Amino acid sequence: MTNSKFERAARFNKAKAFFLTAVLHVVLIGGIATYGDGSLSEMLPEKVKSFLGWEEDIDNSLEQNDEVALRP
Repeated sequence: MTNSKFERAARFNKAKAFFLTAVLHVVLIGGIATYGDGSLSEMLPEKVKSFLGWEEDIDNSLEQNDEVALRP
């Protein structure tokens, strides 16, 4: 015999813990990004940048650089 009251309370506690953790992380990362010395992309390691897809392609960086001469 199970008591559904305890099961509902357990589900509610799990959901509350998840949302509290998510909000805490969003506030923490937002605070670091807003009030930190540098931008968030400067603080992240290269492995995380590549996972998020924030790395610039070499071709795109060459097109933006005015000093690079195009070869025929």
